[in-house]
Amino acid sequence: MYISQVRRVLKYKNLVTNDKKNPFILTNLNHIRHYSNSDDFKNDNKTGMAGFVVDDQETSYKDVSVISEEEFLNFRDQRNHEVRDDDLHKKTLTHKYNTDSKTISIPLHVENAIENMIFKYGSIKIFKQNLKKFMDENFSNEKNIIKPISKPKEASFYIAAQFHRDYASNFQALSELKQKINSSNDSTGFSPKRILNVTNGPATGIIALHELMKEADDYNPSQVDAHCLGNEEMAIKAQMLLSTYRMKKDKNADDNSSSSTNKRSTPWTNFLKKQPFAPATTDSKGNSKSLYDLIIAEHALVSNENIYTADVSKNIKRYLKLLSPNGHLVLIEKGNPFGFEVIAQARENIIKPNKYPLETGGKIPRPFYFSSRVSGNSTENNDFDIMKTSHYYTVLGPCSHHGSCPLQLYDYKLHHLRGKTMKSCTNQKKIMLPKYAMELMRGKINMVPSSTEFKNSVSKRNIGSGREFQDNFAIHSYSYLIVERNSDEPTAIANINEARNNAQENHSNVYPVGSIGKSSLEYPRIMNIKLNKKHVDMALCAPSGNIEKWTIGKSKMDTIMYKDLKNASKNDCWPHDSDGFTKKVSGRAAAKTDYIELNKFLVALKKEETKLLHEQLIQNLNEINHALENGEDVSLEDKLAIEVTLRGLEEKMGDKTKERKVFSKSEYRKALSFIRNYKLMN
Repeated sequence: MYISQVRRVLKYKNLVTNDKKNPFILTNLNHIRHYSNSDDFKNDNKTGMAGFVVDDQETSYKDVSVISEEEFLNFRDQRNHEVRDDDLHKKTLTHKYNTDSKTISIPLHVENAIENMIFKYGSIKIFKQNLKKFMDENFSNEKNIIKPISKPKEASFYIAAQFHRDYASNFQALSELKQKINSSNDSTGFSPKRILNVTNGPATGIIALHELMKEADDYNPSQVDAHCLGNEEMAIKAQMLLSTYRMKKDKNADDNSSSSTNKRSTPWTNFLKKQPFAPATTDSKGNSKSLYDLIIAEHALVSNENIYTADVSKNIKRYLKLLSPNGHLVLIEKGNPFGFEVIAQARENIIKPNKYPLETGGKIPRPFYFSSRVSGNSTENNDFDIMKTSHYYTVLGPCSHHGSCPLQLYDYKLHHLRGKTMKSCTNQKKIMLPKYAMELMRGKINMVPSSTEFKNSVSKRNIGSGREFQDNFAIHSYSYLIVERNSDEPTAIANINEARNNAQENHSNVYPVGSIGKSSLEYPRIMNIKLNKKHVDMALCAPSGNIEKWTIGKSKMDTIMYKDLKNASKNDCWPHDSDGFTKKVSGRAAAKTDYIELNKFLVALKKEETKLLHEQLIQNLNEINHALENGEDVSLEDKLAIEVTLRGLEEKMGDKTKERKVFSKSEYRKALSFIRNYKLMN
C-alpha cells in the first residue's frame, strides 16, 4: 500500500521511553514501515508496530489515538525547544529583558491600516519607484541621522520603510522600562498618566505603549500628547493609525452604551503643532504644571549633525524640565556610531560624570539645575524673583554605572579606527517584516542596485534587493537611554545628600573590577556573549565603569548557572557572581584615551604645521624683498603669490572656526601609531 493512499496514522501512547539518550521518542521512528489492516494485507496487520496504518473508516483502536499524516511528519517535542521558568534562576528571569519579546511584530490592525494607505496611493509601481528613491536618500549608511519628512507625499514612504523598525525599538525600550518598574520593591507599578511622544514617525511610541499596556487593567492615561516633527502630513497619518484602536473621549462613559465592547479603550491623542515647553513660572513651593510622567523622544535630539552637541544640550534641558517627579524619559536614536555618540552626549549632560569621580558606582541621583521665575512673590511692577532649582535624575538603562562611558569618544568620526572591536553601545532587535514591506521589496524595480554607495562595508543593508532568497524578518539596530526623575520629597533629597557625603568621605561608591554592584540597578549589562565548547565569554558593561571580560569554564559552573548562561542574550543583565569567573578589563574599549588624545594631537599638529609654513613664507618674502633692494633679478609673480598665500594663511590662523578638524584615515592611523609608540617608549 503506497503512502499516498494513507490518510491517517496511529500514534501509540507507549512511544515515550525512559532511555537517557533518547528520552522522548524511539529512535526507530526514522525507519517506519507502513502496514495496512485491509483484508488484502492481513499479514501486515501487526498491532503494536510503530507506524501502524489504518484506513479512513477506522476512528479508534485500543491504546491508540489517530492523528493526521501532516501532524505525524511535523511532530516535535516542545520540551526540547522551550526554556521553562523553573529551569532558570529567579534573578536571571527578573533581569532578562528579551524574554517576552524576542521577535516583535507590529499589530495586525495597524499593518492592515498601512496596507490600505499604500493602496490608496494609486499606482503601486510608481509607489515602489518613489519608495526606493526615498530609502536610498534617507536610510543609507551614509546618513547619520533620520531626518523628519519635508513634503506631504513622503509620509507614506517613511511609514512603509521605517515604521516597523521604529516600532521594534520603541516597544523593546518601553518593555524594559515596564519590567524594571514592576520589579522594583518601592514601586506601585508602571502606569503613566500623562504621556508625551516626540518623533519623526506617526506617533510610533504611543502605538507601542498602547500595545504593550493593552492587558493592563490600571492603564488609563489622563492625557496623551504627540508632536510629529516635519510636515504636518505625518500627524494626519498618525491619527489614521491610532484610529484603529478603540478610542474614548469620555472616561465615565456608560458601560451599557454602544462604545462598550470587549476591546480595551485607549485615550484620545492630542497632536501638538509645536513642541511643548515647561512653564516659565513656578509657585512658591517650586511646583510646576503640565509635566509628563512619560516622555518618549525618538530621533528628536539632533537636527544638524555638525552642531549635534549644542542640539543635544538644548533638547535635553527641555525634556528634563517637562518631566514630573518619578517620571521617565526614553531616548531613542539610530544604531550607528553617530546615534550612540548622541545618546552618550545626552547621558553626560544629565549626570555629568566628570564632576563626580568618586561616584562611579552606586547610581546616586545627580542634580540638574534650572532657573525659573517664582510667581508667588511678584511685585506691583509684575517683577518676578529668579529661583535656581535642581531636580535629581538616575540612568536606569542600559548603563550599569554613573561613570564616564568607556566607549564614548566625543567624535563619531573616530569610531572607524576601532576596526572589528566593540565600536559603540547599541542594541539589536528582531522584527518580523509586515506583509506590505515584503511585497514592496519584490520585483524588478528593487533588483536594481541602490544609487547610494555605502561606505561601511561591514554593516551593509540590502536596500531594495528584490527579496531574492531573503528572510521574513529584519534586525533593527538602535541606541537608547532610559532616565528617571527622582522624587522631590525632602526625605528623598536628604537621603541623596547623605549617600553623596558618604561616597565622598569613604569612597564607598568606587567598585573594583569584577563587582556586580549593590543593587539591581547596578547589575552588569551583557554587551556580547559567546558560548564556546568548553567555556563561556561575556563582555559586560560593569558597575566599575569599565567594559569587562568575564570567562568561566563549564567545569566550574553548576547546572542552573549553565542554563542561565546558555539562555542569556545581549542586553540582559547578569545578576550572579562566582569564584569560577576570570575577570579583567576588556581591551576592546581600553584604548579610549588614545582616541581622545588622537584628535587633540592632530589638531595641535596641524597648528604647528601652519605655524611653520607661516614662518617659511615670511622668510621667503624677506629674501625676495632683500634681493629687490640689491637690484637682483627677481620674479614679481613669485612675490605676489607668496603675499596672497601669506595673507590667506594669516586670516585662517586668526579665525579659530576655520581650523581643520576633519582628517583622513591614513592621518588618523599614523598619529595613533605615534601616540602608542610614544607611550611604550616612556
